[in-house]
Amino acid sequence: MADKTASIESDAEGSDLTPETKASLTAKIEQLKHALAESHLAQQCRQVSGRVDESVREKPYHYVAGAAVVGLVAGLVAGLVIARRSD
Repeated sequence: MADKTASIESDAEGSDLTPETKASLTAKIEQLKHALAESHLAQQCRQVSGRVDESVREKPYHYVAGAAVVGLVAGLVAGLVIARRSD
């Protein structure tokens, strides 16, 4: 990817392009780099979510118990904070 960017930049520098055209080409290259990174990230997120979904389907009670424990601890902390403010 860096080689292609360098060749495009060298072509842009060597040709008779106006500064506005060079700036728009550079902006477009950066936009395409960002879109590529987002699509790669989205693909990885889909893969991870698929694995988590399979894991939940295999052993749902572990996740239900984990959610219950987290809820219990969060409720306990919230209750203690509220009780402390009341005093």
